[in-house]
Amino acid sequence: MVKKYKYKDIEPSIHPEANVCSEAIVIGDVKIEEGVSVWPGAVIRGDFSPVEIGKQSVIEDNTVIHGAKIGPQTIIGHGAVLNANPIVRDKVIVGINATINREATIGRRSIVASGAVIPEKRVIPSESFVRGVPAEISPLEDSSIDIEEVFDRYSVEGYSELVLQYGDLFR
Repeated sequence: MVKKYKYKDIEPSIHPEANVCSEAIVIGDVKIEEGVSVWPGAVIRGDFSPVEIGKQSVIEDNTVIHGAKIGPQTIIGHGAVLNANPIVRDKVIVGINATINREATIGRRSIVASGAVIPEKRVIPSESFVRGVPAEISPLEDSSIDIEEVFDRYSVEGYSELVLQYGDLFR
């Protein structure tokens, strides 16, 4: 059973077709859409501001989301932190232990490298590659990264299939 809790009489909304691990915590004004998977140790808090997680997105193990809007088909990597109302558009990959700070925006089809730190209110254009501390931005077309290959390798469909192998751990 999912660990979901009210905050000031606001209860999380989890789509019946979402897969939220029983070892994740979901609090307050949180909307999790169809096909989303939330993995063990994730904490999603909609207390000071709402959290919206778009269709078929993946929230990996030990991620912390405290007020955020996440577009569809986005992967948030292990241990990532999204704090204080960042916006992550659709089909974005956020790497392991990346941090996206207050009111930053990540454009669609971008890749945020593992360990990157996005400063407050930074706007990352669509189809960017972001890396470093603080984050440096490069257009994906200027990198050697084949975005389609990366999306194929880390497909949201693969995570949906993986969930089925865990039995009672997911609802």
